[in-house]
Amino acid sequence: QQRCHDAMYHLRKFTEEGAAALGDKVAEGVAFTTLAQCLREVGDADGAVASLEQYLETMQRGQEQSGPAIACCSLGNLYYDQGDYARAVTYFEKFFEIARTLSDRRILDTARFNLGVARGAMRMSKYMDLVNTDLPRLILWKNSRAEF
Repeated sequence: QQRCHDAMYHLRKFTEEGAAALGDKVAEGVAFTTLAQCLREVGDADGAVASLEQYLETMQRGQEQSGPAIACCSLGNLYYDQGDYARAVTYFEKFFEIARTLSDRRILDTARFNLGVARGAMRMSKYMDLVNTDLPRLILWKNSRAEF
């Protein structure tokens, strides 16, 4: 954890003082997302969210899109891990929209997968309520579906 604290010190210094002056948007994105990862590892999920949202706010003015895509994905993962599926879906939708504009199939597949998982998790409690409270109705519905 000491390495994380050392890294966070330098990453904060870079994001606050050096990144904008360099004009290197890719380096800035790497710094913000790495800082968020370190904050997450030491248990500061709120700090990680704040770091990524600050980065997204500054990047809305720029043309570089792979950094914001990664930031949206990271925010989606943070909210998903916290059980806030609605917010996770919101950020995964943003990630998916950005990924559609990039020419990277792997990022698009990741965005599609994450969005699907988060949407499924968001609906899981309703499904489990149905399973636990009205199983006969669920079985009737399943039996009435046409086969492919």
